[in-house]
Amino acid sequence: MRQSQFVVLCCASALLFTIFPGRALSQASSRSDHVVVADLSKDYDGDGVPDRVGDRVAIVGRVSLGKMMAPKFNSAYLQDASGGIRLDDRRSLGEIVYGDSIEVSGRVVRAGRNITLDLERIEVRATNRTILPSIRARNAEPNLSPLVGSIVTIEGFIVSKAVDADGSYLLVNRTAGPIVVRIDNRSPRSVAWTGQRGHYVRVTGVLDHYRHDDPFSYQLYTRSDSDFEKVLLPPPYYPWAGGVVLGLVAFLAMSLLKRVRGSMRSRERQFRAIFEQVGTPILFADTNLKVIDANRAACKLLKQTRTQIRFRRLKQFVKIADDNNLADTVSQLRVGSIESFTAGVWSEHVGEIDVEVVLTRIRFGRKDYYIATLHDVSQHMEAVTEFKQFHERLLNAVPMEVSVLTPSGKYVYANDHVGYGQVSLDWLTGKSDLELCRKLDISTDIALRRRAHRRRAVAGEGIIGFEEEIEIRGEARHFLRSYAAVAVGPEDEVAAVASYALDITELKKNRLQLDQAQGEVDKVGHLKEAFLENINQEFRKPITGIIGFAEILQGEVSDEQREFVGLIERNGRRLMNTLNAVLDLAGLSNNEFDLSPKVLNVVEEVGQIVAEARETAEEKGLFLKIEATETDILTRADHACLTRVVQSLVDNSIKFTDAGGVIVELDEDDDNVNVRVLDTGMGIDADLVPGNLDDLGSEDLDPTHAARGAGIGLGITKRLIELMNGTISMESDKEGSMFSLTLPRAFPMIGKDETSLPRLLLADDSVDVHMMVGYVLQDYFRIDVAEDIETLYRQSRRSQYDVILVDLGLSGYRAVIDVVEKIRSRRSYKNVAFVALEEQGRRTDRDQVLGDGFNYFLGKPYRKSELLNLLSQVMADRIDLEIEDDDLEDPQDDMAGYRKSA
Repeated sequence: MRQSQFVVLCCASALLFTIFPGRALSQASSRSDHVVVADLSKDYDGDGVPDRVGDRVAIVGRVSLGKMMAPKFNSAYLQDASGGIRLDDRRSLGEIVYGDSIEVSGRVVRAGRNITLDLERIEVRATNRTILPSIRARNAEPNLSPLVGSIVTIEGFIVSKAVDADGSYLLVNRTAGPIVVRIDNRSPRSVAWTGQRGHYVRVTGVLDHYRHDDPFSYQLYTRSDSDFEKVLLPPPYYPWAGGVVLGLVAFLAMSLLKRVRGSMRSRERQFRAIFEQVGTPILFADTNLKVIDANRAACKLLKQTRTQIRFRRLKQFVKIADDNNLADTVSQLRVGSIESFTAGVWSEHVGEIDVEVVLTRIRFGRKDYYIATLHDVSQHMEAVTEFKQFHERLLNAVPMEVSVLTPSGKYVYANDHVGYGQVSLDWLTGKSDLELCRKLDISTDIALRRRAHRRRAVAGEGIIGFEEEIEIRGEARHFLRSYAAVAVGPEDEVAAVASYALDITELKKNRLQLDQAQGEVDKVGHLKEAFLENINQEFRKPITGIIGFAEILQGEVSDEQREFVGLIERNGRRLMNTLNAVLDLAGLSNNEFDLSPKVLNVVEEVGQIVAEARETAEEKGLFLKIEATETDILTRADHACLTRVVQSLVDNSIKFTDAGGVIVELDEDDDNVNVRVLDTGMGIDADLVPGNLDDLGSEDLDPTHAARGAGIGLGITKRLIELMNGTISMESDKEGSMFSLTLPRAFPMIGKDETSLPRLLLADDSVDVHMMVGYVLQDYFRIDVAEDIETLYRQSRRSQYDVILVDLGLSGYRAVIDVVEKIRSRRSYKNVAFVALEEQGRRTDRDQVLGDGFNYFLGKPYRKSELLNLLSQVMADRIDLEIEDDDLEDPQDDMAGYRKSA
């Protein structure tokens, strides 16, 4: 095995011994009922005393030094992945040995600037003698307090060696100060060391601070002979060693120089072979642009031999529009820079072909040379020409002016619409707007305005648009023109200005006609409003008087006349209903109907309507029943609209039923509440029944259609149902009719079984609130409760909720807001609704609460109706999220920060 492989193997072994024990310690300390050593010395409140002093804690770690090896303090030392600590065992609970895996518990005690653990219980988990990793202390670091109790490695010179009552010790001098190395020669595992004064050593052991008032009174407890290592070359002698190494390197360099010179010729032959085999044509020229060499690809491109090409000028092959351009390009080219351009390459045998020339200047020795690579782009140039012609045809087909100008206002390109068919592109190229106006014989004021707006675009004011009027062939035309600067390069330098102009003459004419038509529409609207107002005033008062006087006459006239008075009253009420329907329909058409949706019990609402209409049905000898599958069927709807719709359908069925009766059926499914009104009355002719009422139009609203009320009342009913996000359909034949309404459930299911109910998390410390909310919402949500913010946080990580209710007084406002922000930071909770609960009377700013992560606010105490209405609104607004399994994180988390803020 080579020496380098041996070194690599040793380093890998040391790395493995360093990593795996640390992982074991980290895993042993990861349990939630234990603490790590580093947390015991933290001072969160900044009072100078570690927060855990006086607490009883449990630690899991490994023994870094047994108590029998430090008899003076009757102590042992424990270390985990975060650090070490001294264990004071005053009850002599047993001997622990270096390397053992133990679990200890006791009270945290402060010893000067350090802390120790006063043992109360010790349990040896395993007797493992694996070497623990050490921490290297830098020689210039004076403060070693954070390393007390840990296994530390130091370096320095031995100043003295002595023996006292506690055994032998060495005084090792470091850059930051001396340190005592304690050698215990009393225990069976005593350490023997033959080092002498002046030796530079590397020592590993457990660090202790035996005088807490002295920042330099540290001592290191060693464990075995392997803790001492004599360093052959101390750091102070590194410069001398470096000089020796440099000398050896210089000697080796001189010996290799001859070998390098011998290999240069062979490399030159290799480079020559590569130069010949490159597939790109290459010409090699001197500073006078005389061709020195050419590779095979260049000879093949030019159809000439290397002898014919050599010693000829480069410009004899590379043809540019102006021969001086090549000389100017070469003179400006610096060493290491590259210049590329398109040119023609000429040869007696192939004529002229299009190439892209990449010219590079290099320096070899003390001379400069030029390398010209030639890329045949003949086919590419043909494609570019076709591409250019295609876009020119495309821009000419655009029905607007498109042009490109220089920043100073000279035309570079223009499509056929720019000159209005009076100038050609060849004439316009290089001309200005002033010259164009003179050519077209139009006012030069147009050119002056264009110049002002073009300069604004060049100055960086964005896209400049304006309207201009031009008289062309005796006709005034209106154009909407825009200027946009085109910037290039890293400094965004304006290279050109794009101009677009759209002829809006016809648009302005249409707009004028539209304005005139809108004025006529407004007049008709005012007339309509005035007409409806007149109807309301002129009809409602007389009809009200007729109905009122008819009610009075009921008790004043004879029995024979009472039937006629009743007929007058019924017809009056029918006229009043018709008037109300017309006005309501007008309001629906103008979108002037305001809804206030809330949670309603359809059984109760429909029951009241049926009870009020039962007397009318009984007068006609009809039965009127309500059949509901459940006592509570909740929907989210407007109370007035729902009453109006159901009452209209029930009254309509009673009106057109002469025998039998009317039944109102109520049930619900996973998404909707269903209301069906069935009667045994006369049906509607097939030609008057609109299919599912979806095709109900103005002809269906004609009041002359008296059959089954397929008129104004039915049209209003359909629109009211649609406003409440519901549907209505109708089935009718000669044996009766059925009207079916569907309304959205107040709390829709999210699946097909009870486990698919929406999930709700209630964070409140009141058991009474838990019971009340659970009783009210048990049929609509799966409910979990949390009595503190720690439980709230853990529950949100274990499960995915659709709604979360949080009491702002649970643990203080700031602590609650912090937890809500942390929960909402997860992607799966980004759109979940958070509801803030707070006792009424507090002065919390609701706008601030809604800005701190909450979506809704509910004051306590709240009534059942308020809670149902709010949660129904939440479920109506919520967005379904697809939760991936990897979004559910580990529920265990450190809540120390939240406990402290609480």
